[in-house]
Amino acid sequence: MVLRLDNGHICFHPTEGNIYALTAGNQIHLASLSEGKILFTHTLNEEISSIAFHPNGEGIAVGYGDTVTFFDLKESTLQEKKSLPRGKSYFGEPTIRDISYTADGQYLVIANNTLVAPVWNIADNTLRYNVEGPLDPVISSATNKEGVIALASAESVAVHSISHNKFYRINCSHISKVLMDPSAAGRLAIVTPTAFVQYTRWGTTSWNSIETEALTACAYSNSDGKQIAIADAGKISLWTRNGKGVKTVTENFKTNSLAFNSNNQVLAAVGA
Repeated sequence: MVLRLDNGHICFHPTEGNIYALTAGNQIHLASLSEGKILFTHTLNEEISSIAFHPNGEGIAVGYGDTVTFFDLKESTLQEKKSLPRGKSYFGEPTIRDISYTADGQYLVIANNTLVAPVWNIADNTLRYNVEGPLDPVISSATNKEGVIALASAESVAVHSISHNKFYRINCSHISKVLMDPSAAGRLAIVTPTAFVQYTRWGTTSWNSIETEALTACAYSNSDGKQIAIADAGKISLWTRNGKGVKTVTENFKTNSLAFNSNNQVLAAVGA
């Protein structure tokens, strides 16, 4: 099933496949797929740039401007809990571009358009440490089950494994996003307008590349990462991890956000 929605960003509840969060400008909506309706709406004072469900499904982090606000998810409502203190800028004014939880839910990694990415301790609302980013402002972040953190700028990706004390950098051009394969394989993908390039574990070797014309959004399927959804030049297609095209699921839809639900039975496309 493909769910087509207008504007904003989308993410599904990590265990409840019918519940999703959708943004539209400065509003965040909590909605039910099975009921076909919005359950709750909360309005913020700036346009929302990124959202992420906590891995246990009990809360949502929302990034906007130079702020990240946490919401408790209780009884189908969003209850504002706390915001992160505004931090020091290392490269111009900090602007939230992307946020991602670590798999254990203890920390939030923040791509805030500066030269480092703050890693925030959720429990006590304090800065755990700053992770060294690429050589340019960080615009995208991703994590995986093994505790690996990937940070992307427009020209390179910095990859850290805190537990294994490893670090490497991949140089590329025109990067728009970095993704981590959700399986335990340690692979990552660098997204540009003309390619979805996968890299091998602990190395800088390109493992597989899917060429595109004008890639605007992409997503791995949950848990196993066996399927990749790619929005390219108004068309959404499914691919295998090995770069084999499976099928085109919709056309004539300019997409800016894609997400699989928790059981991979629904693919949501947000755009126009």
